[in-house]
Amino acid sequence: MRLLVTLCITQRLRRNRRSEEIRSLVAETHLNPSDLILPLFIEDGIQEPRPLTSMPGVFSYSIEQAVQAAYVWHKKGIEAFLLFPKIPTSFKSDIGEEAWNPDGLIPRAIRAMKKALPKSCLFSDIALDPYTRHGHDGIIDPSTQ
Repeated sequence: MRLLVTLCITQRLRRNRRSEEIRSLVAETHLNPSDLILPLFIEDGIQEPRPLTSMPGVFSYSIEQAVQAAYVWHKKGIEAFLLFPKIPTSFKSDIGEEAWNPDGLIPRAIRAMKKALPKSCLFSDIALDPYTRHGHDGIIDPSTQ
């Protein structure tokens, strides 16, 4: 027969908070820069990083500026980057063809980032909303409207 014992501890024991060494030993979570993914917003044709008004402290970068920013953050321990495109209106369409252009903004940014930081981990936004005139994440079937 197996005995199941349940402890009903309703507060954290002070002995686990007495010193930095003990707190480190019993810590449940350790967060390091290498655990983070830095979002980078990429835009063609800008000379200086452009602030994003909807996100204070966040900027849109040209590819070259994004590479430089990634390099700075990589030296601080961040190894992963998530790339978001800002596509000119003239490149947008109803079905977002620019999204699969091999010479488009994000493929060029990925190539530049991998050349500068070959060991970095890159993610890209694959939603269609930056590439479509209607701004939806997918293709709208006109027959359903």
